[in-house]
Amino acid sequence: MLYDVEQIANLTKVSKVTIYRKLKLNEVKIYIITKQGKSYLDEHGLHVISELLNVITDDTSGLNSKDTEQAITLEEQELSHDTSCNNGIITGLKDEVKFLRGLLEKHSSKGEIEFLHNQLEEKDRQLESKDKLLENMQILVKNSQSKRENDIPMLEAHFQELDEKIVNIKREMEERKENFEADENKGFFKFFKRSK
Repeated sequence: MLYDVEQIANLTKVSKVTIYRKLKLNEVKIYIITKQGKSYLDEHGLHVISELLNVITDDTSGLNSKDTEQAITLEEQELSHDTSCNNGIITGLKDEVKFLRGLLEKHSSKGEIEFLHNQLEEKDRQLESKDKLLENMQILVKNSQSKRENDIPMLEAHFQELDEKIVNIKREMEERKENFEADENKGFFKFFKRSK
């Protein structure tokens, strides 16, 4: 919600002049919003002014009524003198605020903020999909490791079978070779026996 000077003065129970003086403070300037040439404060600005006024009222709470009246009279005199000067200052400050707001709007428009917000959401979605991919990869790695652990005994058994087959084939080859040589020797001796 936005508050104009009169509303702030009513809420804080101080004069409008006091509020105008507080609007000059750097702590409050950042919360001033100008619409159609009129200055408004947002909630944070109202809170800052309230805190500043509470500090002042706490500092003056030890004064008696005569001192308080004198302080008010001095403040009014000071304000009446400052009012003429303040009008020029306020106008200058309003122009400065308009300029700064224009810069702020130019460099951080709602469209740009929405664009950046959409970009952040897109990055969040990308991170989620990357997390899912990473999780799936971890599952695949675990599965492949367990498969390897199961495959190793199977491969060992297969190689053992192959070794046994190779040994059997060697033995058969040697037996055939021996049988062939024995058959040749028989045939050679038969040939000699016939020729005698």
